[in-house]
Amino acid sequence: MTATLQDLGRRAVAWRGWRWMTGMAYITPDGGGGIILDSPPRSVYAVPDFAAPSTMGCLQALVREAWGIPDISCSRDPTEDGGYIWVCGICRHEPFEAPTRFGEGDQEAEALVCALEAAP
Repeated sequence: MTATLQDLGRRAVAWRGWRWMTGMAYITPDGGGGIILDSPPRSVYAVPDFAAPSTMGCLQALVREAWGIPDISCSRDPTEDGGYIWVCGICRHEPFEAPTRFGEGDQEAEALVCALEAAP
């Protein structure tokens, strides 16, 4: 079952290295939200809004920082059943070298959060 964006947000905030970054959008359980300008949200229940492109960019930056690899990106890989899965990793340019995968999921945010959780 695909995780909701709010569930993924809770998992991301629970990650040991989580930090709010300028430009991230967030949502609160009461339907509020906003954009991080200079301080984290006041609500301890706020989660990142992964529907916002700026938040996804910040999430990718956190993944790259956590792994210490600036080349990490996400792409959709085909599956045997004709669908696709999001993969967070790096492509190798050497012939016959398989890509390195750090996380995967049914949506891009899920692949990135899985990569955060797997970071050393």
